[in-house]
Amino acid sequence: MHSAGIIDDETLVAARGDDTWIPFRKIENHSESSRDFKAGSGTQVTNWRTTFHRIRRILLSANPILYEVPQPGANAATRTRRFFAKLLDLGFLIFCLGPSLAFVYAHINDEYEDGIPIEFYVCVVVGAAIYLAFQFTMLTIQGHTVGKRLMRLKVVNAGDGDTPGFVRGVLLRSIVPVAVLAIPIIGMGFGVGEFWSIFRRDRRLLHDLISGTKVIRTNR
Repeated sequence: MHSAGIIDDETLVAARGDDTWIPFRKIENHSESSRDFKAGSGTQVTNWRTTFHRIRRILLSANPILYEVPQPGANAATRTRRFFAKLLDLGFLIFCLGPSLAFVYAHINDEYEDGIPIEFYVCVVVGAAIYLAFQFTMLTIQGHTVGKRLMRLKVVNAGDGDTPGFVRGVLLRSIVPVAVLAIPIIGMGFGVGEFWSIFRRDRRLLHDLISGTKVIRTNR
């Protein structure tokens, strides 16, 4: 056990049938006498490689959602690309809401006795509608959002690699997750699961698993 790195010189050991524990280094002949000794649980200094592999085995058995999944394909989208695609989609949303944001900036010091003017709400609704219509149409037909298109990413069915269409690409992948997030307590658990799934080997997030889709890199 000592040569294999399971125990070190400071590991407490005891002769079989004896309850007297001593450090392994005090055994005069390691090679012969160690067969008559048993390792104890009171290890003072643990070999770091052994500890690492023990923790790794525990994680492998305890977290199948993270580890016991297929390796990503050669064209699987990287987490970095997906992150920047999200940032670009956020930028596109801000662009669509530009008129309403400009309205707020222009009238930020104004006091409205009758509440916020209806024009502001109209700008917000119209901007959000343009954003959703554009994004959902692109997802349904091409498997892209604006951000994914710019980052050369595409959403496809996990099974056959085809464009997912409206049900998978929009309903199950976008609308259902947002609806679940809006539910108290359940939404919090879903959000934690979504974040936790970032570290999956196959790079598929929780909303990818729900919709049966994956994100891949494209050449155009």
